[in-house]
Amino acid sequence: MIKKDLIELDVINNSLKNNGYVIIKNFLTENTKNRFKEFVVAKISQLNKDRFSINENDLENTVISEFINSSEFIKFCDNFEEKKRFDNLKFNSHYLINFTRKKKKTDEYFSFHYDAFINTIIIPININNEQSSNFSMGLELIPNYRKLTHSMILNLFQKILIQNKLFKFFSNTHLFKFFYKTIKIKLNFDEILIFNGFRTLHSHSISNTNTEKEKARLIIHVYNPFINNKLDRTIFKNIQKKREIIN
Repeated sequence: MIKKDLIELDVINNSLKNNGYVIIKNFLTENTKNRFKEFVVAKISQLNKDRFSINENDLENTVISEFINSSEFIKFCDNFEEKKRFDNLKFNSHYLINFTRKKKKTDEYFSFHYDAFINTIIIPININNEQSSNFSMGLELIPNYRKLTHSMILNLFQKILIQNKLFKFFSNTHLFKFFYKTIKIKLNFDEILIFNGFRTLHSHSISNTNTEKEKARLIIHVYNPFINNKLDRTIFKNIQKKREIIN
């Protein structure tokens, strides 16, 4: 599933620590990439939607869940350094397939946020057999903007400060560009992105190239530090319910 001989864990952890993200080339075997593509292409045909999001509740017993829950992938994630700051934090994940064919008005604006999970992995899925060096998708990052916290209350407070309509309006102004220096990530089809989703402010890119292009990607979140917190579980269930509605 994973080309283990190409994985340099020290390089990955150093880049995550110092830069907040790392791009890895040729992460998956050809067989795994083909199986992902076949699954998503079949879903696109079945659902016949311009965009949809399918989370793990509807991905059970598929090639996607097989990959996420494989000992190979879990062992790879267990080597991430940041999650070791939490005692006895075992592997947990939230993952989804996203597909978009046509942009919406909201795609034309930044929507910065933090993830609930420590690390986020984005894997482009080449549904149209494009060249591996072709542009797949873009993301805007403000790396490692906050610290890891053991406080659920502080975590929510920080998210509320950012994830609101006022900050969203501000993030789409020239003033925002003056105060915040974002890094624009451009992924090709032979690359995956790993970043510190919990600490890193991030948003989809709003370039015409990104929003107009039909694209599919597997988004994997790993290691929710508050997995056993009742409030966190309630919030997460509400998010899951929203994502069960196919857009």
